[in-house]
Amino acid sequence: MKTKSFIFLVAMTFGVCPSLFALEVGGSATQYGGSFVPNVGEHGGFGGCSSNSATKTPVIFIHGNGDTALSFDKAPTGPNAPSHNKSVYDYLKDTKGYTDCELFGVTYLSSTEISLPANNYHRPAKYNIITDFIDEVLTYTGKSTVDIVGHSLGVTMTLAGLKYNTKFSKVRRFINIAGALKGLQSCLWMGAANPAATTCGSENWVDGYVFGFFPGDNTVYPYYNTWTSDNPTWGLRNVPENNTGVDFYTIYAGFNDEVHCATLLGFVDCSQGPLFDSNSNVKSQINVGAGSKSYELDWNFEDNMPTNLLGGDADGVGHVRALTNTAEIIWKMLDSTCTDDACSGTYSGPANTTETVAVSTWHRVNLSAAANKHVIIRISGLNADVDLYVRKGSDPTLSTYDCRPYYSGTTSETCVFDTTQSETFHIGVYGYNTGDFVLKKIEQADRLKVSNAAWYRTTIVAAAGDDVVNIALTNLGIDQSSTTYDVDLYVRKGSEPTTSTYDCRSVLSGNASETCQFDNTAATTYHIGVYGYDSNCGTDACRFYLQKNSVDID
Repeated sequence: MKTKSFIFLVAMTFGVCPSLFALEVGGSATQYGGSFVPNVGEHGGFGGCSSNSATKTPVIFIHGNGDTALSFDKAPTGPNAPSHNKSVYDYLKDTKGYTDCELFGVTYLSSTEISLPANNYHRPAKYNIITDFIDEVLTYTGKSTVDIVGHSLGVTMTLAGLKYNTKFSKVRRFINIAGALKGLQSCLWMGAANPAATTCGSENWVDGYVFGFFPGDNTVYPYYNTWTSDNPTWGLRNVPENNTGVDFYTIYAGFNDEVHCATLLGFVDCSQGPLFDSNSNVKSQINVGAGSKSYELDWNFEDNMPTNLLGGDADGVGHVRALTNTAEIIWKMLDSTCTDDACSGTYSGPANTTETVAVSTWHRVNLSAAANKHVIIRISGLNADVDLYVRKGSDPTLSTYDCRPYYSGTTSETCVFDTTQSETFHIGVYGYNTGDFVLKKIEQADRLKVSNAAWYRTTIVAAAGDDVVNIALTNLGIDQSSTTYDVDLYVRKGSEPTTSTYDCRSVLSGNASETCQFDNTAATTYHIGVYGYDSNCGTDACRFYLQKNSVDID
């Protein structure tokens, strides 16, 4: 063994750990049904049913390195496993109404290639298998587009194949699970032209469509890799900008991903490897990493791939479980118009986990918000001085931003905005020192409105067992481009309040938050009135947010 610092005997691929993998979709490598008999995918695959009929947009699963199409039927594991205990395939089929005529997968690696993952790299022969399979599925289902769910090598292989064969028009949504869009920092120690690990290679000088995972931002002449660089035309991270008809999503494990981050060289950048650059069609990029961070050691790929003992998959969520444990998120991305953290859906795992930013570097992410929303962006859990910057429409810099709390030390920092139109908030966390933080992005319910000298009315019904009723009115006016107005809160039990009859009235001047709280003893209807007390309101011009809840504190 040539691995520096640590020795492990468990072989790990970019996909599912062979020692943990158990086929549950049926066992055979080839499991096509009905009249679906594709003239591609001689290494195996699945899909098709007796009815030969599809209603939903068909989903095609593209597996990772050293793996097969059947990896998408691997059950979730570990302390963060969802309670439903279903694989991605089973979750979509058993609980979300998908049929085998809408769920497909193809194995693009041979059995020999599966056994030698360190030798696998991107090349046209593999692209053709994937894109020909897409055509076969479209012909079989009669649909015009498909949704792609890729894991690891399957992500980048498919993106390159779609470009090579001009097939992006055939894709509706693309879900990237832990794909190495920016290459693998864990390849830095191996070098850009090591015959013992061609998966880590640079871009081929003769055929630019042949390349490995060496990071393009770190190549040294004569080696280069435009695919893993920030090249605006060829860079994988920039695919969304060049294919605006497709919606893109990412599920990744940050520093808990042992394939991206089992490295000493480039460790500070490894957590960002799976992220697309921001664009309006990049709908959501969710970090689900949990448990142990990856070891900072230089891995020798000649000894095989980094093991799941080196990161989050040992005791939480890393490269493998970012696929197997996230069926709820995958479904939400496929079947809704969710954006940002809303794509977490009912996922019970850690969708907002600890991130790390190095000194003098940026961690960047976006939040898209609709009009008339209350947006809260916060960093907390700091162990060093890192700073929050937010800017609308463009990435913030140290000197250009719309919000910068700029507290010293480990104080949490918050930016709050009230939107009047659809906005994309570009969030940057800057490392004044190297430090950890937790980023929360919250888009609250619709912003309400009331005219001058008029009422907005609603109710809340508290059950007999509810002990406390809380009602809060906020009009924070943090958005520097918005005017703030004076509205007042009135609450009355059983009947609508007036300006003279009420059980609670909060009439603070200006845009101060206003609250009413009641000790509840019986089933009661609380009538809430918000009164426009400002001549500047005009017609429906006074904006505010209303929160109401009843709580059983026993």
